[in-house]
Amino acid sequence: MKRMDVLNGQNFFDVAVLASGTISNIFDIALLNDMSITDDISSNSILLPDLENTNKSVKEYYNIKKIKPATSRGIRQGIGYWSVGLNFIVSGDDIPLSRGIGYDRVYKSLKIN
Repeated sequence: MKRMDVLNGQNFFDVAVLASGTISNIFDIALLNDMSITDDISSNSILLPDLENTNKSVKEYYNIKKIKPATSRGIRQGIGYWSVGLNFIVSGDDIPLSRGIGYDRVYKSLKIN
């Protein structure tokens, strides 16, 4: 077993590609560290299992080019991070008209542009 230093913003997909050149080892890496593949990695290093399935050409390319992906950085997106009226705007065009229900019946107290 080895240890791998983890940079801020790296997730298990990034770690798997750096360690083995493929994401096929992602579950083994997460399981060894008692985490889910979607968990944020909060420690500075993680354990790596003995990786049998590797893509040496991808791993060498990342190493030679000094590529250190950290794809968890940036603004979080999705319904859990949006606020209606701030960065998530609902307009009348977003409301599907089905079975004869009009805009006035969907939002009785809200004026829709």
